[in-house]
Amino acid sequence: ELARAEHKTFEQLRETHPEGAFFYRRRADNQGRKAGNIADFVRRWGGRYDYMIVFDADSLMSGPALAELVRRMDRSPRTALIQTVPMIINATSIFARTQQFAIRAYGQLFGAGIAWWAGHAGNFWGHNAIIRVAPFASHADLPKLSGKGAFGGAILSHDFVEAGLLRRAGWRVEIATDIAGSYEETPPTLLDMAARDRRWVRGNMQHIALIGAKGFDPVTRMHFFSGILGYLSSPMWFALILSSLVLVRVAGEDQTGDGATSGRLVAATALVLFLPKLLSLGLWCIGRLPGWTRQSHFLGGFMFELIVSAIVAPITMVSQSIMVVRVLAGADPGWGGQHRARAGLTVRQVAAPFMPHLIVGLAIGFLALCDGFASSIWMAPIWASLVLAAPFSVLLAKVLDGRGALARLVATPEDERPPLVVRAARRAAARFRQSALPGPRLAPAPPAPAANYGPSLVLPTPHQDGASA
Repeated sequence: ELARAEHKTFEQLRETHPEGAFFYRRRADNQGRKAGNIADFVRRWGGRYDYMIVFDADSLMSGPALAELVRRMDRSPRTALIQTVPMIINATSIFARTQQFAIRAYGQLFGAGIAWWAGHAGNFWGHNAIIRVAPFASHADLPKLSGKGAFGGAILSHDFVEAGLLRRAGWRVEIATDIAGSYEETPPTLLDMAARDRRWVRGNMQHIALIGAKGFDPVTRMHFFSGILGYLSSPMWFALILSSLVLVRVAGEDQTGDGATSGRLVAATALVLFLPKLLSLGLWCIGRLPGWTRQSHFLGGFMFELIVSAIVAPITMVSQSIMVVRVLAGADPGWGGQHRARAGLTVRQVAAPFMPHLIVGLAIGFLALCDGFASSIWMAPIWASLVLAAPFSVLLAKVLDGRGALARLVATPEDERPPLVVRAARRAAARFRQSALPGPRLAPAPPAPAANYGPSLVLPTPHQDGASA
């Protein structure tokens, strides 16, 4: 029914814009997921185009941003891919709004840092990027990995690998942090964030088998390493917490020493987690944070996001640790769909998923208390967040009133002054939703008209193995 509604929407688009050249593709067999979809397009129609711009279902880009990407590709014939740094929009829940605030406030520093040290060996995040089709067809075909379990089969986190293959062939891959008008959405709840992590964790672990492959640029290997560490850091942090508590107990230090040891651990953790935030705060204080004026609510939003991130960090640590262990043990975490709009969570929905967090939190709290009252207090931000993970997740999933005080506190420049393309997309979505939503009894989706699939000049076909990658 949704496919039929999608096709109906496409037909309406063609009818209302007869001057446009619009083409609709919907594969009957979704082999290879997104990477397979892109590979299918490149093989069958890629020869028609110099460039392609890849979107996710929740991507949005302005016309000026698209035009600027094309201009930069035209000016740099040795560049194969330019990746923008998308900002988050359309967040409604407390959790999503704080994520949106964080990306808007700190994400540009992140992007600028990567762009600086990566140079012409940048990365690809799978969407909101322009790609030169010919080198992509010639060099970015994905092999199947020969390993067993989590490290074998089709490459799931394909984007890092495709960027690395382009760079290995001598092409430039760049990150453009200065192009405004690139947007995406974010999962609305902690449960949905965990579902997205399950989609990614196995793909990033597969990069362990690729990091030493021949021919890759050293910076590409660093991209692989940072992606791997993005998930391995959670069990490493978990192991550090447990080992420190156990070793202090075994060593038999007094309570003063216990508190000092736990304090150093918490301080080191806080430094790693919060340093990028403090750098952004410093830029805001001197009026140099892009997109932000020195309005008074930024500081309040900064403090609120700091509190939420401190609560969420231990919960994410345990969630990702479980995922990593399961993947390394050979389990397939799956690749299900994602929610982008959810009107809150119930206690029943979160009770089972966060039961491991409750158990781990109680265990950490008990070990800390055994080491002394001071240690228990120092470790409270970790064990308390885990013990209360379920109610916290329900609270953070609540949808904010856009006119309420909290929503204004974490408002981004795009919330206060929605860009033209965001306003237009919202109007179009509402209009098409009213006219194209499926009813309860609809026939299967018809295929797209054959006229849309006319013969085309295609590039040399890559190895067939890439079809399932």
